[in-house]
Amino acid sequence: MPNIPEHEWRRIKDMKPAVLDRVCKAILESLRAKIAISSTEEIHHNQYINIYRWLDDKDKEISNGFNDLKRSNAYYLLAYWVRNYWITLQEFNSLSKETKAKVLFLAGLEQYSPPEI
Repeated sequence: MPNIPEHEWRRIKDMKPAVLDRVCKAILESLRAKIAISSTEEIHHNQYINIYRWLDDKDKEISNGFNDLKRSNAYYLLAYWVRNYWITLQEFNSLSKETKAKVLFLAGLEQYSPPEI
């Protein structure tokens, strides 16, 4: 797949900090809920192991979605963001029609309908 157009590349680079912050915020909120629920039901070591494994999985998701962002793989990383509903509909709609079509194809979606973020 060819490199993403320069104007789209700039838009994605500008979008990245907000998207990363939003994802981290959601993970932290989930972690707080997970700790609150599990603290009453498990012994502490099991709770720690479960939380460690969960955070390790989330760390891999963040790594897959944000590390190594470059123009040559921007379509793929943007598709990963879309597949995980990490960008808002407004952010998605700010992309060109061609870019949206390629990203939806790569994400395996016909349309982008994220939940309210």
